[in-house]
Amino acid sequence: MLLASGLSAAALALVGLGLGAVIRSTAGAIVSVIALLFVLPGIAVYLPPPWNTRVSTLLLPNLVPQIADEWLLSRLGDGSLPPWAALAVLFAYPVVTLAIGSYALKRRDA
Repeated sequence: MLLASGLSAAALALVGLGLGAVIRSTAGAIVSVIALLFVLPGIAVYLPPPWNTRVSTLLLPNLVPQIADEWLLSRLGDGSLPPWAALAVLFAYPVVTLAIGSYALKRRDA
């Protein structure tokens, strides 16, 4: 669980860096990361029943317990990801945002 938490913090920092490169605003990047961490999980709860579980398992705050294989099945039901898939999704977040940020920086500031 400690290793997964450290990976999650590093991934979140890289997601913030990528979003900052895309948005080109410090405040906008901070608001985007906060929305990713706190607002989207709250909205996902109100989706229709099969989609709330599917979307919630892919959100960044819910990946650490799935990686550590300590997922509470009572919270999201039976739709949790295996640890290797949750780790792949955790690595996909910074890769995608950094790729988009790199493309945006090269396109605008070249």
